[in-house]
Amino acid sequence: MGADDETRLRNCIDETVGDLDAVADLLFSQAVHSLLRGDAGVAAPTLAATGSGDSGLPAIDFPKTERGGRLVTLRVIATFGPGAVSSSWPAAAQSVRAAAEPRLEQWAAQILGPPAKAIFDIESAGATRRLSLHTQNFGALDAIYRADDLGADILLAEGIPDGRFVAGRPVDLEDDEL
Repeated sequence: MGADDETRLRNCIDETVGDLDAVADLLFSQAVHSLLRGDAGVAAPTLAATGSGDSGLPAIDFPKTERGGRLVTLRVIATFGPGAVSSSWPAAAQSVRAAAEPRLEQWAAQILGPPAKAIFDIESAGATRRLSLHTQNFGALDAIYRADDLGADILLAEGIPDGRFVAGRPVDLEDDEL
């Protein structure tokens, strides 16, 4: 048996293992579906079929299940106690969002961390500039609210709308810098 034959044999074995794993996943899904329906008489032999080849495969009907029921909406409420409120984001004092809910601004600032630790490189006209969120004119809530457009906002604020963010982590950062 040559090296090429060994490679083909290993590939066939790997494909077979993958196929068997897919069948086991399918049978497990059917067993869970049967249990949730309250049909333990179908679930038990279905699970037994995953471990042995002694019994035949049961009928697979979980993909045909109609979706019924009612819509459930979950909401989360967070409460913040009274007390002194300050943000580690320097522009929070001018932020309308931070003024509207200073406790939420403080919480968001704690979650995001110090803006001076969020560092990025911008490339424009062949030159690269290193900046941090500390130099930007927004609070933590502003950064979260404008997350989708944050890059464009930073480029406009820096006066380089044709610039682009350098992909990846900038080199030579400290371990606690992002």
